[in-house]
Amino acid sequence: MVTAFQAFAHSIYDGWALFIALAYTFGAYSFLVGKLSELKKWRLLQIASAICLITSAYLIIIGVYQAIDWVNPFAGKGTEVASTVHNPKGGLIILLIVVWPYALILVGLAVGHIAQREFRATTKLLRLIAKKE
Repeated sequence: MVTAFQAFAHSIYDGWALFIALAYTFGAYSFLVGKLSELKKWRLLQIASAICLITSAYLIIIGVYQAIDWVNPFAGKGTEVASTVHNPKGGLIILLIVVWPYALILVGLAVGHIAQREFRATTKLLRLIAKKE
């Protein structure tokens, strides 16, 4: 089962696809939700939420795929890493690298949950609008 999952995840893994999924999930979707709600473009909001559900699922799959055999790249190099970090942002970047697959899973779950709620809400709203007409 794990081997089949790894083969599937390896076949869909692409660095650019991961970048696009992160960019859409983090940046574009939050912007689109605000703008489309303000403009009352419910069908477009539903489509944007569906796309976000797909990108969130992709982030979760790739996060689990990477977490299966993830090795901390800084293991055993505590003093070397500490001496290279000269500002707080550097420590944050190192922390993100250390927990990268888990961060992907967490982002995918959190934003996917929000997108699922938005998708259901717009679907219900579109049904109500259709019944009134």
